[in-house]
Amino acid sequence: MAELRKRYRQAKTIRLIADNYVIHKSAITKTFLEHNPKFELLFQPVYHLWVNRIELVWKQLHDTVTRNHRHGSMNSLMKDVRLFMNNVSPFPDSQVQQQKLRSVHHFGSAI
Repeated sequence: MAELRKRYRQAKTIRLIADNYVIHKSAITKTFLEHNPKFELLFQPVYHLWVNRIELVWKQLHDTVTRNHRHGSMNSLMKDVRLFMNNVSPFPDSQVQQQKLRSVHHFGSAI
């Protein structure tokens, strides 16, 4: 938040789009927002993939890497997570992206 405040000194309001993860509504967050009125949180609807596109990325990560994985170590799992994140497009549900993921690496679980 300090970096945002510094970078956007001139902004009257800084609106942050948030999902409904519990920490975004925590007492600490509420206290911060009360003392920093420049920041405003805008919450996305829960589980509305067509509105909150990042949910598609998390779903695709889970479907291709973490669901029923067969990695022997956390390092191996994290290597595949990093590979996925380095190669994912903003539209992970596209046919082109699916093919790209298949060609990049054979993840621990089937795509």
